[in-house]
Amino acid sequence: MVTASRNYVCIRPKSFEDEDESEILLSIFSGRQGRLENTVFTLMDSEAKKELVRSGRSPKWISKGADDFAETLKEISAEHPQSSKGKSKERSLPVIKGLKLAMNVAACDSMPLVVAVGKNEKAMKKMSALLEPLAWSDDFVGRFRWVSLSDTKELAEYEGMPKKAGLYVIQPDAYGVSCELLAEASDGAKSKQLKAALAEGLAAFEAPRIKRRGLHVREGERKGYSWEHATGHSERVPFTGKKD
Repeated sequence: MVTASRNYVCIRPKSFEDEDESEILLSIFSGRQGRLENTVFTLMDSEAKKELVRSGRSPKWISKGADDFAETLKEISAEHPQSSKGKSKERSLPVIKGLKLAMNVAACDSMPLVVAVGKNEKAMKKMSALLEPLAWSDDFVGRFRWVSLSDTKELAEYEGMPKKAGLYVIQPDAYGVSCELLAEASDGAKSKQLKAALAEGLAAFEAPRIKRRGLHVREGERKGYSWEHATGHSERVPFTGKKD
C-alpha cells in the first residue's frame, strides 16, 4: 500500500477540526441530509478538480481490501503519468497541527507519535529539516504520526511526556491523554542520532488490542473523557456549510 501510494500526493484532512477543510470535504461528499461525515475519501487529478473514483466514506467504497486498493492505485497512476521530469523538492515533514490533535490521531490510528520540540521557531525548523528525509525514507515512511512544536508549553499537559526540547517517540494511551516514552534524542541531535531514536521507538512500540468502537466510547465516557472539536461541529452537531 505504501509503495503504491508514492505516486500520489496523500492528504489527510482534519474534518471537523478545520472549517475551511470541512467546506472542501463537504463539496466532495455529503452524507445524510447534506451533512459532512467524519470521514471522506476520494482520488482526484493533479489539479484537484476532477474525481477519478466515486467519492465516499473510505477506500472500501471502491475496493474489496488493501491489496485490491493498491492495485487500483497502480492502475490509475499508470493512466496519469507525470508531465514534468524536473528534480522534485524534498518533501516536508507530514506534521499534524498541534499536540492535542496529534495525540488523539496517533491514539486513534494505534501508531507511535514523533514529537519534535525546539527551544524556539529557528531550532524547530532546523530539527524538522533533519527529520524530513528520514520521515520519507524506506525505513520510516508511513510508520509514525508527526508533530513539531516551537516551544515546550504544551508538553506539561500530558502525563509521561518529557518537558524539555528534543525529539521524542511516544506511545499515546487509548484516548490520547497520557503517553509512554519509547525513545528520545537530545536537543541539537544530528541526523544519525535522530535516526537511531526513530528506529528504537519503532521497535519498542506495541500496537494495542483494538476494541469495538462502542466499548471504547463507553469506557472513555466512564473515565470522563470528551473531545471538543475546533469548529464546534461533530457527528452530533453536523456541518452543512460555512455560514456568512
